[in-house]
Amino acid sequence: MRVAVPHGSERLTQLNCSLQFGAVLCASLLISFSASAAIFEVNDLGDGTDAVPGDGVAETAEGNGVTTLRAAIEEANATQGPDTIVFLLGGTIATTLALPPLDDASGATRINGDGQVTLDGGAVLGVVSGITLHSAGNVINGIHFANFSGGGVDLSGSAARDNEIVNCQIGIAGRNEVGVLIQNGAFSNTIGGNRINTRNIISGNGVGISISGAGSIANNVYGNYIGTDISGDNPKPNETYGVLISGGATFNRIGGGTAGDANTVSGNGSGIRISGPGTAFNVVQGNIVGANATASVALSNTAEGIAIAAGATSNRVGGTTLGAKNLIVSNGVGVSIAGAGTSLNAVEGNFIGVRSDGSAGFGNAGAGVVIRDGASGNLIGGRTSAVRNIISDNSSGGVLLTGVDTALNTVEGNYVGVAPDGQTPLGNTGFGVSLALGARNNSIGGLREESANILSGNTGAGVLLSGNATVDNQIIGNRIGLDAVGVVLANTGAGVEVVENASGNVIGGEADGAANQIIGNGRNGILVGDGSTGIRIARNDIHGNTDQGISLTGVANLAIEPPSIQGLEPIAGVAPVAATIELFVDDADQGEIFLASGTADATGVFSIEPASLVTLEP
Repeated sequence: MRVAVPHGSERLTQLNCSLQFGAVLCASLLISFSASAAIFEVNDLGDGTDAVPGDGVAETAEGNGVTTLRAAIEEANATQGPDTIVFLLGGTIATTLALPPLDDASGATRINGDGQVTLDGGAVLGVVSGITLHSAGNVINGIHFANFSGGGVDLSGSAARDNEIVNCQIGIAGRNEVGVLIQNGAFSNTIGGNRINTRNIISGNGVGISISGAGSIANNVYGNYIGTDISGDNPKPNETYGVLISGGATFNRIGGGTAGDANTVSGNGSGIRISGPGTAFNVVQGNIVGANATASVALSNTAEGIAIAAGATSNRVGGTTLGAKNLIVSNGVGVSIAGAGTSLNAVEGNFIGVRSDGSAGFGNAGAGVVIRDGASGNLIGGRTSAVRNIISDNSSGGVLLTGVDTALNTVEGNYVGVAPDGQTPLGNTGFGVSLALGARNNSIGGLREESANILSGNTGAGVLLSGNATVDNQIIGNRIGLDAVGVVLANTGAGVEVVENASGNVIGGEADGAANQIIGNGRNGILVGDGSTGIRIARNDIHGNTDQGISLTGVANLAIEPPSIQGLEPIAGVAPVAATIELFVDDADQGEIFLASGTADATGVFSIEPASLVTLEP
């Protein structure tokens, strides 16, 4: 029924007159009083329709006083101004047909279920959603949605803006195909909030939340449990994705940088996926992805924690403030960036494989970050400590770049294999960074001091390059085998290992800041395997490694012979024709301090006069 609701507006015309310049001037003033908000009280769990929409009374037959949810929505749509629908009883409403969408353009509707009402679509034929919003400013509060073949809640079209979905359970009582569906240009809607009484539980669906379509912009998803039960401690998986952003949706935000904004996105097939051409400028930050709501127990997403794929561009995972970091742990893979056209995405400031307190035990089962299958121009980390990722304790390596045309990606400024303090060992199992199977023209590190990756403490090589077409990559300016304060923290394998015909790659360089520090590793400083050629090794600080500083096996680098020094004043000798010779001094026969360089002439003779000689104290 409807309570205390005057319908329409009352108007009073008042005539005001005054005497000016000998004439009477009059003006009329129109005063309008807006209609009061309507309150419809649902007192029946049936599915009957409103007898006379627009008469101000929501009842299934004139005078019977029976108000169903369907009748209340129909009357709210027909009534000018804002409306509220409340429930005088709890239980399950089994709809027999799709409910009418909320489409009253004249005022918002608020539906308050107080957690006592379940809307069940199991008996409805066809693809049907629970409550559909086609208008602005509506609030759905405290409703449970189950067994809908469309969305539990469906926000659709450009008129669906500034709506709020709060305190709902969507999928807990029965699988919806999609928990919350935001599509076709719906914008500036909020799912959840940063308080306990605004949190939604969106679990047990095919997809938890789907935001799709060009024009679906600036929607916010805050503070929800997505893929867990009500406690946040146990899995209740969404089958495919916890959150899916696709089809050209832009500027949407999952999580946030302040207290209470974090979504717990755990226990799903995949956690969060951003996919497709035109799907751009979306932000994922401050979330727990792969652990329970208190980040104390692993609760993995089976595949990726976060995936960016299929041509999505210019999206950001993480941020520059402490609250913006995502905790991405215990998943199949931490972060995956995949596919041709998937470019200009940034992963910054996250803990990937590391507990929120920086300790071990939460590593992802695969690599921490994977860039693959032609993804290009993406950035992992950056040039300030604020965007540094901690990528450690993962079970299949730290960062993997793999596949033909996986190119022009940059990995810089990260801690890979150490804890957030930069000193405590927290190695990835296997490599720190791997470039494989055709990855090309990628940069690991950079010329600025802030671009250095700490690649230390891992159980394999600090950097591993492998595969025939893995070419033209640059490994520059990194610390490989040292912690953040320069103390040895060895990789178990070589500092840099180049194998399986990977060719034409650069390790170090003549430019300021290009040299790597490759120190104290468990095997060679640099190992170049049989068949890998054209590997340029220049100006690196290589010393204190267990085996040789640089080792070429078989016909690596065409089995180039090392130079032979035959005189000291100047330093002279013979080398391959036109070879560049670099002189170092080291008390342990590797290459700690660079002195000078020169070039062998057409007969292979070189003569180099260093500006100064350096003596190392024992």
